[in-house]
Amino acid sequence: MIKVIVSHPGRQHSYQLVYALQEGNMLSKYFTGLWSNPDKFPYNFLKKIKGFENEFKKRYFEKIKDEFIIQNPFFEIKHRFILKTKNKDLKIGIEFDRWVSKKIKNMDFDAFIGYELSSYESFKVCKEKNKICIYDLPSVSYNFQKEIFKKYNKKYNEREIEIKDKELKLADYILAPSEIVKKSLISLGISEKKIIKIPYGVDISKFSPKKEYKKDRILKIIFVGTITWHKGIEILLKAVKDLKKIINVELNLVGKIVNYEILKEYKGLYNYHFFIPHEKLNDFYKENDIFVFPSLIEGFAQVVLEAMASGLPVIVSDRAGSNDAVRDGIDGFIIPPGDVEALKEKIIYFYNNREKIEEMGKNASLNAKNYTWEKYRKNIRKAIMEIWQRYGN
Repeated sequence: MIKVIVSHPGRQHSYQLVYALQEGNMLSKYFTGLWSNPDKFPYNFLKKIKGFENEFKKRYFEKIKDEFIIQNPFFEIKHRFILKTKNKDLKIGIEFDRWVSKKIKNMDFDAFIGYELSSYESFKVCKEKNKICIYDLPSVSYNFQKEIFKKYNKKYNEREIEIKDKELKLADYILAPSEIVKKSLISLGISEKKIIKIPYGVDISKFSPKKEYKKDRILKIIFVGTITWHKGIEILLKAVKDLKKIINVELNLVGKIVNYEILKEYKGLYNYHFFIPHEKLNDFYKENDIFVFPSLIEGFAQVVLEAMASGLPVIVSDRAGSNDAVRDGIDGFIIPPGDVEALKEKIIYFYNNREKIEEMGKNASLNAKNYTWEKYRKNIRKAIMEIWQRYGN
């Protein structure tokens, strides 16, 4: 049986990937940054400190066995909490990668799955050892990103481009979560045979559909995600500003603010919620009528699946990645990125057709069941075994 090392400096979907390999007896080790076991020191002490408990809660997955974990939280603590470093994610990834690359030199394994911006040095070691390099790429390739950054006059980190380019060249296979990520890779000249598309999932045991659909005069809209320009937050705010002049809408924003300057012009047009624990997010979705995610560029927005599983119809851009899972006109609507008028039109449609909120919301919740984490894990194991067989094993 193939033995796979997984390396990820943070969290994201990696817990599910690691668990998939553990279930299939394929996991060798899991290198990660901050891994909080609530029953062990120092986390059993630190979790009692106000402000830390929520962060640590996100950094643990009880189904992954301790014997597979190799952690080093130092890089993240240094750049995120002590130095408050600019471009911290990139620097954390680079230092984490160097640490992992030294560790794996004397380890026995067959394949290595590395996350973007934290795998170049590790891939080089794998090539020296003649091991399979699998690139876990959650975002669109840099050429697509550069196109969007230039269009909106935003600066792009050239160092990121350099590292991603090197990592892609060393990768034998690439895990892509959506069609837009796949297309962005093909546009770079990467062979389609190297790309394995596996969409992420949603925990339908935690996100269940709403039972009651209110038909009040006010239309409640929810956005969940980082409050930043490339998520299309300004597109949403512009739409709501115009709509408030003609219909009764309420906008709820949930997530960490990165670009404060965007919100200044729109004070009083939204309710802001910095943090809602994941276990309570399902209830908050249900308090709203529709979910909007007009992202300008995205690999795969998992929040779209969460909203769908919660019984909300969705309005997403065709650059959200997870728009692959949305049936246009059935689960909600797919609109062009950056199109304020198209977004306003669809919101007005729901405002004037309240019965469609319930109809499409129920459709969405049923469709979300096709995108579970169980299915994701099954597809990961299948993909790894097919790769292993291609290598004659």
